[in-house]
Amino acid sequence: MLVGAYKKRVIKMFVKNQYNRIAEKYKESSEKSIFRQYIQVPTFVKLLGDVKDKQVLDLACGYGYFTRLIKKNGAEKVIGADSSSEMINLAKSNGKKGINYFVYDVLNLPELGKFDIVSAVFLLHYSKTKAELAKMCKNIYKNLKKGGKFVALNNNPKSPLNLNRNYGGVVSAEKTLEEGDPLAVSFFRKDERFFSFTEYFWKKETYEKAFKKAGFKEVGWRKPIVSKEGIKRFGKNFWAGFLRSPQITGIVCIK
Repeated sequence: MLVGAYKKRVIKMFVKNQYNRIAEKYKESSEKSIFRQYIQVPTFVKLLGDVKDKQVLDLACGYGYFTRLIKKNGAEKVIGADSSSEMINLAKSNGKKGINYFVYDVLNLPELGKFDIVSAVFLLHYSKTKAELAKMCKNIYKNLKKGGKFVALNNNPKSPLNLNRNYGGVVSAEKTLEEGDPLAVSFFRKDERFFSFTEYFWKKETYEKAFKKAGFKEVGWRKPIVSKEGIKRFGKNFWAGFLRSPQITGIVCIK
């Protein structure tokens, strides 16, 4: 729970480019994360499907981890976009290798083309209002070709909180959640808080209304998976708590 001075400090973090301040720390933490390696990556790859010879726009690309994965898996054209200039600098420093990176806030995203796939690993739950969520979905929709799909990993509206550090960041809230409430996400190094950022809570129905309003014909929710390698390394019991109440969810929308 957030209390006292820490709570006030978190509230001040509700800024447009909060990731500019934590870009290096976020990259360092993510590179070592078993949550990314054994849950995020296999779940995202499954949602993505076959990308060979396809054109893909990766939003909220951060330092380009998933953008590079998309290109590695055979996509013909890949564009990565993020609102944080520091994240984009990190992405470019890892080498473009056929990827173009741009600094764009999805709220002001122009039509960059008509893509087969638009992807976003942790984007929509940064919407501070329903209007922002609707605008994000609209801008995603206009960058897809007819029949194209939007795939995303997102905070799970059914179980958004997570207090177990084994599964990555600790997600906490001040009180019983209502729509639009901030969620404080903290990552730790050993026993000390390494960095924190803020996302927002929206119900499943609110996301679905935003997708439908944008024009998507189909909206599907997908459970995250744990890779065979993750189960082999840590055992089924280690992951049982997460799988019973997963903090993240997959989303697939068809234009």
